[in-house]
Amino acid sequence: MPQVPTRDSGGGHERPRIGELLVSGQLITQAQLDEALREQSSWGGRLGQNLVDAGVIDERALACAIAWQLELHVVDLERNRPPPEVARLVPVLIAERYGLVAVAVDRAERRILVACIDPTSNEAMGEVRRTTGFVPHACVATTSQVDRAVRRIYYGEEEPIPTPDPRLDVSRRTITPDERADAMERLSRSAETLLE
Repeated sequence: MPQVPTRDSGGGHERPRIGELLVSGQLITQAQLDEALREQSSWGGRLGQNLVDAGVIDERALACAIAWQLELHVVDLERNRPPPEVARLVPVLIAERYGLVAVAVDRAERRILVACIDPTSNEAMGEVRRTTGFVPHACVATTSQVDRAVRRIYYGEEEPIPTPDPRLDVSRRTITPDERADAMERLSRSAETLLE
């Protein structure tokens, strides 16, 4: 099981870079980090998202590592769906451009909690402050969860219901004794072929 390194309790230390954190936590190898850094220098993009896109790490693990690195919380936007009236305090263009969604607001304190793909973006936090009039506080969410939340809240899209494979017969019927015997015989022949 990968272990996230413990923080040094001494003050004034610099935060580890996300790549270093992922390697020291044994979530990726040094070779995978080196390859991702080469790709990033050639094609750009955020290192963590490039690792997710390459299938090296899953986005939930990345979100947890970012949250640990920045001492923030991770929010699961599927289990804790933001109230639409709160989320819509942030204009859709800002939500889409910066990959964020408002999840809670404290009107008395003039604060808004924003689930972000990139909580380090000062530009994003500035836009949230400018457009809402609230002081933004960031938490971390996965890219796919932010994207689904934006589509659900601003465009009214619900999760698509998977289309059943037409080759599968999903009707519930009783298998006859002859069908069962035939299936057992085919299974037995297959096993004999594998054992030869």
